[in-house]
Amino acid sequence: WPKWNVHQVLLTNPMLTDYLPETFELDNNNLQELLKKYRVLFMKPSNGSLGKGIIKVSASKGKLNYIAYKSRRIRNQASNPAELIRKTKKLRDDRHYIIQQGLDLAKYKGSPFDLRIIYQKNGQGEWMISKKFCRIAPHGSSISNLSSGGRVEKSSKVLRYLFKKDSLIKSKNEEIRQLCKMVAITLENASNNTFGELGMDIGIDRQGRLCLIEVNSKPRKTTETVFSMKIVKNTFKRPLAYATYLAGFKVK
Repeated sequence: WPKWNVHQVLLTNPMLTDYLPETFELDNNNLQELLKKYRVLFMKPSNGSLGKGIIKVSASKGKLNYIAYKSRRIRNQASNPAELIRKTKKLRDDRHYIIQQGLDLAKYKGSPFDLRIIYQKNGQGEWMISKKFCRIAPHGSSISNLSSGGRVEKSSKVLRYLFKKDSLIKSKNEEIRQLCKMVAITLENASNNTFGELGMDIGIDRQGRLCLIEVNSKPRKTTETVFSMKIVKNTFKRPLAYATYLAGFKVK
């Protein structure tokens, strides 16, 4: 699904509202309104992936500075929202874009990060987290995608760095599990479809609050990470086990 459609569906669940960054379709009026509220915005292709095509906009001293993340970083500035839209038209390749509030993300050793969750159904048809890790943005960047230079760190290590206490870490992990479950159920109910897996990118802001950055239905599972090979293999085996379950066969 395009990012805009996913956002609209998730907004129908009141329990998810506080987890969703303010998001609109890109046009001059919406851009002006969001810039009144936030100093940093992100322009994203609605059908984009791997962090490609993202444009970060920062308002400073009456100017709109922007960085486009293409094959290389392109930096420029505009005087107003209309000029920004005009100057970035070629960078956007006539694709449908959304604009999203910039999040004041917590940092791990000086770099912003997010959590990548591989959420899958098992051989009993139950949702579960198959893989969870943190993607750390490279120095000087706001984009944590591995294809854009981000690196991987164990979520347990990053959560320990942030929250210190076992009780807080346990509580945050439970909140992450509940958020994933609400997102999956909301999308399934709204689409009348059955999903076997989802990829979710979850941010943690400086106050420790969770924020759902993105959801996609075809998560990359081949990431070279610090995980054991058993965990990596499970992310491939579980969709097959779920397919076997749907076919009516028993999964051992």
